Amino acid sequence: MPLPSWPEGARAAVSVTFDVDAESGFLSEGLAYERRLTSLSEGRFGPVRGLPRVLDLLAEFAVPATFYVPGDTALRHPDAVGDIVSAGHEIGHHGHPHLRSDRIDADQQRSEIECGLQALQETVGVRPRGYRSASWG
Repeated sequence: MPLPSWPEGARAAVSVTFDVDAESGFLSEGLAYERRLTSLSEGRFGPVRGLPRVLDLLAEFAVPATFYVPGDTALRHPDAVGDIVSAGHEIGHHGHPHLRSDRIDADQQRSEIECGLQALQETVGVRPRGYRSASWG
């Protein structure tokens, strides 16, 4: 059976994706992280310093990408998430406060998804079609 051909004769396809967790990756682990300035600074580095560099690199090579963004990140960094949208990249849903679905019950999972969707819609006007869980397992 012959394999289908890729568009424009390409020999392969690549999916380029990023998680923009920012501070939410730490804060979802517990309230103790609210006082850990080093951890919060590490989380903030992504959308403030790293993301513009990534966007510039993607633009230089005309590479489209998907950025999975928690609603919490959109609320904390609406301009950074707006820059992703303005550059023409896809926004994917990545929870709200980045809670691991394997650690919460069904009602909390539903709230996580609904709150994340609402935050992304309200801050950057996007309703994502894709979702990536915050769980590592």
